[in-house]
Amino acid sequence: MTTNEWRTVSRTLLWICHVVLLVASAAWLLARPSPQLWLILLTAVMIAPLLFSIQGLIREQIDTYRWLSLVLVIYIGAGSTEVVASQRTSAAAVVVMLAALAELSVLVTMIRNAPSARRE
Repeated sequence: MTTNEWRTVSRTLLWICHVVLLVASAAWLLARPSPQLWLILLTAVMIAPLLFSIQGLIREQIDTYRWLSLVLVIYIGAGSTEVVASQRTSAAAVVVMLAALAELSVLVTMIRNAPSARRE
């Protein structure tokens, strides 16, 4: 696989994971029978970092990859806590956790293989 093919596959996987994580995060919090205002605000705060990172992902900025990797650790922790703590929302939390794990894996690979990260 050439470098360009690898980058295309990695970017595609990254975008799939990012979109799934955005949708699953919103669904996770808004899955309650009657969402209240505080829950809607919490959802907005939760997905805001994912929305802010889109511009950096489009530009393929390595700093965005690094920053987003740290943010994803929070999503993984929140998802795993919710899986254990709540039976009602655990299915959505599993999707959030797995999407965040997959995106983190792709990001770490992309950071490690970035031209600026290679040692010569």
